[in-house]
Amino acid sequence: VNLVKEYAFKLPALLICRLLGIPEQDYHFLFEQTQLPNVLLDPRALSRPVLDQANQAVDKLKAYFSELCSQRKH
Repeated sequence: VNLVKEYAFKLPALLICRLLGIPEQDYHFLFEQTQLPNVLLDPRALSRPVLDQANQAVDKLKAYFSELCSQRKH
């Protein structure tokens, strides 16, 4: 078991989700989408497909949080 992968990211992310009132059914989506943009912090050159995938994840996260904020306004 990779303890860093299983706990070092997920536990703080889980706590942040709970503090923000994110619905539990959305946790998996958020965990998945937040892993992809991390490659943008890598100092090595990235391929176009990797960049596109990371950008798509960022777009999905922006859309998710925009919708969540919109729902909470009403």
